[in-house]
Amino acid sequence: MLEFRLLGPVEVDAGGRRLEIRPRQRLVVLAALAVDAGLVVPADVLIQRVWDKPPKQDRHALHVHISHLRRLLRDAGAAAEPDRKGAQLVRRSDGYILEADREAIDLYRFRALVARARAAVDERAAAALFAQAAQLWRGDALTGLNVPWSDSARTSLHRERSAVELDRTDVRLRLGEHAQLVDTLAGAVAADPRDERLAGQYMLALYRCGRQACSGTKRPSQAQRRRHQCAVSAGVGFPTRAATGPPKSTYGCQTGPRRHRERPPSDCRLINAPGRIS
Repeated sequence: MLEFRLLGPVEVDAGGRRLEIRPRQRLVVLAALAVDAGLVVPADVLIQRVWDKPPKQDRHALHVHISHLRRLLRDAGAAAEPDRKGAQLVRRSDGYILEADREAIDLYRFRALVARARAAVDERAAAALFAQAAQLWRGDALTGLNVPWSDSARTSLHRERSAVELDRTDVRLRLGEHAQLVDTLAGAVAADPRDERLAGQYMLALYRCGRQACSGTKRPSQAQRRRHQCAVSAGVGFPTRAATGPPKSTYGCQTGPRRHRERPPSDCRLINAPGRIS
């Protein structure tokens, strides 16, 4: 089966062999169809995605790329699995569609695993599914493509990945893995200090570890602490489902529940919904 990889360098794998797809515009055409696999992408939309400044005979140029891709996928699919119908590029109305098993596209496998993880009742099963989804990423999405459409799509996919990582962190915190998460969260907060939910997760990990046990870990600023205390008073940014039981202590950090919570300052402005704060 041909495998389409979008979560990193854009590639097509045919039974362990990476297909050579050139020139670069042809790879953009394939990626622009793969992100919407199973859906008709109008020719005009494809042209806008592929070229910042379309050539004069843009539809002819697009047709040439489609013809080469169609032949490449047909031959590679036949060589990899002779008895099975493989991925196909099909013309529909005034557009094109990539007909392929979505399991063969890493982006759709990622989304399917995430959906299962979010629906899972068992926390450890959810954590395992989130871990499988995270392993599909091989770097920044659509690496190697440098057109306005790919830049925009990469940003959108990065946001999707970040939201999933926050959900995964919630699950891991509920499982008592705060000791393993502290350093990672410290780096994430440093990179995006205004993300309220991320700051809440970091503060919770520090809170559960205790000041002495995690004294070597980078701590949030006073302003970040105040923002987090505001979030605490509004019930924002903390895991909502309790773990089945506190696991054994690891790395010298306390894993069980703490008896007392630090009260937010009296002048704290309440936050009513998750998001970013200034």
